[in-house]
Amino acid sequence: MKPKDKKDLEIMQRMAELTQPIDRQIMMCDDANEVLMLASAMLTTAIRIFDEQITEEGRNHILMSYVTE
Repeated sequence: MKPKDKKDLEIMQRMAELTQPIDRQIMMCDDANEVLMLASAMLTTAIRIFDEQITEEGRNHILMSYVTE
């Protein structure tokens, strides 16, 4: 994704900063099964966060937009 303006660049930089701990956790995984366990836990947590912040309907809208792209 390319930033369209300064605000987009700031958002992308902040997102990169927030995902650094996730990248470190991935590197700590010993094998593919542990990577999948981490991904499953992250997905479960992401769904809970979406539901709490933007409701189940908002979550479904976001997830469906990934499917239809």
